[in-house]
Order: sequence, then C-alpha cells, then structure tokens
Amino acid sequence: EEQIKLSAREDGSAYIGIGITNKYDFPFEVKIQLKETGGPSGGLIFALGIIDKLTEQDLIRSRNIAGTGTISTSGQVGPIGGIAEKIIGAEKAGVQVFFTPVQNCAELVDIDQILKNKGPKGMKIVPVATLSEAVSILNMPNNAQYPSCKSIA
Repeated sequence: EEQIKLSAREDGSAYIGIGITNKYDFPFEVKIQLKETGGPSGGLIFALGIIDKLTEQDLIRSRNIAGTGTISTSGQVGPIGGIAEKIIGAEKAGVQVFFTPVQNCAELVDIDQILKNKGPKGMKIVPVATLSEAVSILNMPNNAQYPSCKSIA
C-alpha cells in the first residue's frame, strides 16, 4: 500500500496535477540586487562573480569582464537573444573580455565590422559552452590566445 501526502503549495497558489521541479539546498545564501536587470541571460556572469567571491581565485585580475548566457544547474551555458547589441554596449563600456555562448557564434560573423577597436587592444569575444570553460579561460595569462568564434567555426 502506497500513501501520498498532499499539501498546499508554499506560495499558497492553487495547483492541480503533478509537477517535478529541481529544489536545491545550498550551504550558503547568495543575494543579488540589481536594478533594471532581468531574465536568465546574466546566469553565466553571475556564476563567475559568485565563484570569484567564494573562492581564493582572483578570476578578474583587474580586467573589465562582461558576458552573457543562460546557465544550467550542470554548468552548461545556453544561447541568448540580442547578442550583437550586448557586445556593442560592452565595447562602449571598455570591456576587455566578453563571454558569449558558443551557440550565438553564428550571429557574430560580421561583428568585427561593427566594433570600433580592432586588433590586439580590442575587446576579446570569447565563446564558451560551460561555466568551467569560462573559469579556465579567466585563469589563462592575460596575453594568452583566447578561443574565438572564428577558431571554432
């Protein structure tokens, strides 16, 4: 004989049916308070910021880092919309390294023609598929050859 306990949802809302969700209990609490920022596209950069703060690694090393991409619970970086506009905004803000989801590379074929600062002093657009890949890239020497959308095409 099987028994199932039924109870109200935590938020008090009505619900009929069966739902499966991931629920995680973390050993610490992370609060991020941002104005005018929403949606999942900041997942990668938030995750990198958390790793930078919770570990002894200095991932940033005085560099101006930016990026975009959804993040899954397994660390996979997913595609986002509006990638070209985000890259142009990052360049205007003086970003040195910009992480983009690998899946967005096809949209960036002509991005070099749009960017103003070309060459070695220009912003590096670095495609990543996983969070651990982004961490590894940030741990590379500043003068290292970073992957690019052209190198993975």
